[in-house]
Amino acid sequence: MINKAYAAIARAADKKTQQVAGLSSTQLGVLLFLSRRDGQTATELAKSLSVRKSSLSGLIDRMEERGLVQRKKDLEDRRVVRIYLQAAALDLLQRTMPVVRHINRQMLAPFDEAEVAIIARFLRHVAENAETLIAQAAPPKE
Repeated sequence: MINKAYAAIARAADKKTQQVAGLSSTQLGVLLFLSRRDGQTATELAKSLSVRKSSLSGLIDRMEERGLVQRKKDLEDRRVVRIYLQAAALDLLQRTMPVVRHINRQMLAPFDEAEVAIIARFLRHVAENAETLIAQAAPPKE
């Protein structure tokens, strides 16, 4: 059920973010994480978004071409490259976030506050502990 829910949400999110902003949901995620803390590295963003750094590199290339982000070398360590939001990205976020909030409200509409709290707790637990849970899972004995 988790795989089915994830796939359905990912398809719907990608379709809607393409319609509203011309972005994939992962690209929108990059903008959201940078809006919370600008100047992150690709490694930090990849970890936050649960994607491979190699996958993120091309995505950021396309976002840079659109003028949404800019790569800059770190002032203290020139080997480190940081990613910064551009003005066009801030405008895009302002237009897109009301739609994202509306979709989130629609998905949670059938649930009362207590149920939403349980759903949030479950998702947080899975996100924070997935690797540990997988490593501990023993195969069923036959």
